Amino acid sequence: MIKRVYEMIQYNPNAVILQITKPSQERIQTELKYKSPLKLSFPQTQSTTIQDLNQRMPGYMIQEGGSLVSLNQLTQSDTYSIHKNRAMIQDFQLDSLVSVPMDMLCGLLSCDKTTSLSLYRGPQDRGLQKIYRELYAIQCLSGEIEIYVFNPKHETDIKGKDIQDIKKWGMKETLTDQQMIVIPTEWYYYINSPKEATAVFYEADTIATWVFNSLRRK
Repeated sequence: MIKRVYEMIQYNPNAVILQITKPSQERIQTELKYKSPLKLSFPQTQSTTIQDLNQRMPGYMIQEGGSLVSLNQLTQSDTYSIHKNRAMIQDFQLDSLVSVPMDMLCGLLSCDKTTSLSLYRGPQDRGLQKIYRELYAIQCLSGEIEIYVFNPKHETDIKGKDIQDIKKWGMKETLTDQQMIVIPTEWYYYINSPKEATAVFYEADTIATWVFNSLRRK
């Protein structure tokens, strides 16, 4: 277990974002060993814009940060941010949509698998985020998401600094429909979505790393 945790928190200082247009579980699991971010394409047929969701379940209320938010009102708003809402995956029956990517991303020892839905429109400022999961991936289902990922070797250059001042240390990617980015453990990321976008977040650990990652996320 200690060996596995040690291996997990190591990083590749020379990593670059690898593009995979035809992902398979074997290819993904092989590339993950090299601890580079992966940009993948996952074709899906189920439309998942915020308008589609609103038509599918009129009157739906989103539980967000201890408050209830009307999905219908969001469709009429200039800006909104619903971030990593787990209940919406089940409520809108998106389990079948996310199961195939999750199965490809995970191995036999994966555990504590979670998926969550995010809805964005307008400038987002959630700050710099650090990855404390063995698996962490973001898939754009509709719209466009701008994301910066930062190698841990730049931690002292970026931590506690203004976002505009640290972008030079990051690798920028734009995710469009059906595209996904897998971000290695210990890396940082900053997400922006000036346009309307719907996204799924995939997270998991393995049996050997779950306790360690759970404790440091608190």
